[in-house]
Amino acid sequence: MATWAMALGALGIIFMCIWKGRTRWLGFVAVIPAVVQPYLSAPPDILVDDTARLFAVSDTSGRVILKPGRTERFTREAWIDRYGASDQKWPVSGEGEAVLGLSCDSEGCIVVRHGQRVLVAFTAAALAEDCNSATFIVSVVPTRDFCEEPSVDLFALRREGVHAIWLKQDGVHKRSVADSTGNRVWMRGVETDERE
Repeated sequence: MATWAMALGALGIIFMCIWKGRTRWLGFVAVIPAVVQPYLSAPPDILVDDTARLFAVSDTSGRVILKPGRTERFTREAWIDRYGASDQKWPVSGEGEAVLGLSCDSEGCIVVRHGQRVLVAFTAAALAEDCNSATFIVSVVPTRDFCEEPSVDLFALRREGVHAIWLKQDGVHKRSVADSTGNRVWMRGVETDERE
C-alpha cells in the first residue's frame, strides 16, 4: 500500500470512530480508495526474497512464475496469494520463454523487458559472464568485485529485505521492505558487516 493510501485510510477510520451520527460514514469515502489502491498498482516484473533463495517473475497478466524449489514456503504462498500463480512454468535450463522475455541456465537468468536487460545471477560465474551486458543485476552473491552496474546483491537483500523490481522504458525501479519500514536498529549490524 502506498503511503498516501495508508494515510488516507487511517484518516477515514479515525473520522468514523470520532464523529457521531450518520455523517461518520463519510469516512468510507477515504477508506475505499486506500483498500483498492494496492490492487490497481502494476505488479513487479521481478521479486526476490531476503534470503536470495526465492525468485519470481511476472507473466503478461501480472501473475508470478516461481523459480522451482521447496525453499521459503511461507513467502511462496504469500506471493501466490497476492499476485496469483501463473500457468506458465519457469524455463528449463538452457531454454528461454520469448513471451516472458526470460531465459535461464544453471548459473542465472536474463530478463529482457521494455528495453531493459536484467541479469539474475545465481553464481559468481554468471556475474563474470554477463554483468557488462546488463542494465541491472539481481545477485545471490556480492557484486562489488565483479560489476559496476546498479544492482541488488546479497548484502542489499540482507540489509533491506525482499525486493520488488519494475522494468520500464525509463529505467529499472526497485522497492524493498526497508523502503516501507525505514532504518531499523536490528538492520544496522548488516550494514556494518558489509562495510568491513
